[in-house]
Amino acid sequence: MARFGRLYKLVKLTKLLRILKILKDKSKILKQFKEYVKVGAGFERLVFFFMIFFILCHIVACLWIICATLVDDENFEGTWLSKYVEEGELTSDVYYVAFYWTITTITTVGYGDISGTNGLERAFCCIVMVIGVISFSFANGSLGSILFSYDAKNAKLLQQNEVLLKLSEDFKLPAKLTQKIKSSL
Repeated sequence: MARFGRLYKLVKLTKLLRILKILKDKSKILKQFKEYVKVGAGFERLVFFFMIFFILCHIVACLWIICATLVDDENFEGTWLSKYVEEGELTSDVYYVAFYWTITTITTVGYGDISGTNGLERAFCCIVMVIGVISFSFANGSLGSILFSYDAKNAKLLQQNEVLLKLSEDFKLPAKLTQKIKSSL
């Protein structure tokens, strides 16, 4: 009977797919955030990436715990959870340990202090490692793109300021007009 309860939890997990609706509402969320904070597009992308990253880490941590709870043993013997169980009850640290494992796995650090001990956990680890490498590569590319874009914008602004100063000197523009033009750049 306990097995059906665990399977029911697994079916209820599909409700987490509703989180993917955030991706659909991305433009609405970013528009409100942009109006409130007044940040650039690159910073928006970075913040949104971190939001998605932490949601993904939360989901994977929960799935990592569920993988271990699918075992019939009350003390979770033969799973990674066996170290964190006290008298058949999960401690409050289990989520933090699972989240820690998720972060170290997805970011490809992988200290190895927590690992899969049965076939299901090892298969789950393999899937998370592949997802981690892909997302980590994507994150590095995105961060590089954001920094390059920011650097290019700053270089363009400096060039425009230099041209403005030269024009101001050559044509003896009033300081007030030069300041207005500079603030509009």
